Amino acid sequence: MSRFVWLVSIAICPASAATSLLSKDGIGPIRFESSLTPEGKKTRIRAQAVNESPLPIRSVRFCVAYGGKRCPYMLWTTRELPPGGEFTWDALISKSRIEAHQITIMKIEPGAPLATKRPNPKFDEIKTIFVGEIEGNAGPMARERLIALLVNSGRFSVVMDREKADAILAGRAESKDIERVESSSRGVSTASGHASITSLGGSSSGGSSGYSSSRTTGGTVVLDTVVVRLTKSSGEIPWAWDDTKPCASGIRSQCAVADLLSAAATRVE
Repeated sequence: MSRFVWLVSIAICPASAATSLLSKDGIGPIRFESSLTPEGKKTRIRAQAVNESPLPIRSVRFCVAYGGKRCPYMLWTTRELPPGGEFTWDALISKSRIEAHQITIMKIEPGAPLATKRPNPKFDEIKTIFVGEIEGNAGPMARERLIALLVNSGRFSVVMDREKADAILAGRAESKDIERVESSSRGVSTASGHASITSLGGSSSGGSSGYSSSRTTGGTVVLDTVVVRLTKSSGEIPWAWDDTKPCASGIRSQCAVADLLSAAATRVE
């Protein structure tokens, strides 16, 4: 009897799992998590891709390699991934057992090709940014994330000396718990409008249409609010994030930096 239970436990365990940070052609990174589980004569693959770059990604096609074959299975997105946006898959592969697998990007297309944009004149003088104090109970973490996002953007340089900066980024970040308003298998609905949307081919995280993003923790919803502004040495404020725009990832500082990068470029007509 004990042997039978042991065999069953092996059968239901994932045969292969992988987590990777993937980039291609200078686009990315994309965090990709996947697991393969035997199901009879087939294998179920569950995977999630998250756009961790500050710019949208129009489409991406992944290769799932296993069994010594170069690319026997492929996964692809069917919608644009905004910064922080995610896409999930749940499908069956016509192979009974896969002991190991590897994920690579076959093809990727940016959502906003650099070739179609030119610098916004308001930002011509801004090359370096000093991230000043971010007030509020979530300020320290928001400041560190803003610094990292700006450094990784490639558009601006971050300096730790205020006197050497062309502009200063400052503001406020707050996080608070409220009672959950509504819960369902499709996500959590709150006053901020955050939801999880499921559609053919995978699912993506919906954005908040109010003033804050939300995430569920136990019986409560955590509301995050970030308000920041960029001030030039002349005193002019060429850009500000008032936290009223949709944010697909729910990470407000990430969406703020993506909006700043978009504002710093004007699409060529």
